[in-house]
Amino acid sequence: FVDDLLAELRHGFQTGIQVLRTISQQGKNLRSGGRSPTVVAQLWREEVDSGFLLDPYDISPFPLSRVSPLSVVFGKYSDKPCLILDLSCSHGDPLVPSINDLIDRNAYSMVYAALDQAIQRILITGCDTFLCKCDIASAFKLLPIRRSLVPYYGCFWAGQYYFFQRLPFGGCSSSRIVDCLSRALVWILRTNYADAYCLHLLDDFLT
Repeated sequence: FVDDLLAELRHGFQTGIQVLRTISQQGKNLRSGGRSPTVVAQLWREEVDSGFLLDPYDISPFPLSRVSPLSVVFGKYSDKPCLILDLSCSHGDPLVPSINDLIDRNAYSMVYAALDQAIQRILITGCDTFLCKCDIASAFKLLPIRRSLVPYYGCFWAGQYYFFQRLPFGGCSSSRIVDCLSRALVWILRTNYADAYCLHLLDDFLT
């Protein structure tokens, strides 16, 4: 596990795409992006400046690529905007599988921590225990994807092509990949800092 994780952090994660199309495809953006053009433009700039996206291109630099529909979603509590690729879109053609259709969902399925587990730990440690909740900021964007897969995680906005070089939201394998990093951090907390009660839900931690 450790060797695989370190290798993928260095060289990029395999997102599970099994069969690649031999023709390029481009989908139309969802309406949520068009309703917030200023927000989307600002997010693009931030993503490019942070190295999460390649610099924009007027023409796709890849001979074979997949450009998926873009949407923007606002956090339920924070109201923070987030760009999401619709990687389940078939581009209106039932014969054209989406990126998520090309990924074995069973291979990337996972079981999440339950509320009962958190309650059990609170009961064990007692009423005088302090609880701490924290999360990994931009966890998805910390994880690179394989360079060979970058052409299949593209989107189109304001006449330019953008390609993700970090793990995008919207992929059916993304949560499992992030969970690998989180499990490693939990192991470090338990082994090096004697935190026997740490729980995690994707990039959120309770200890």
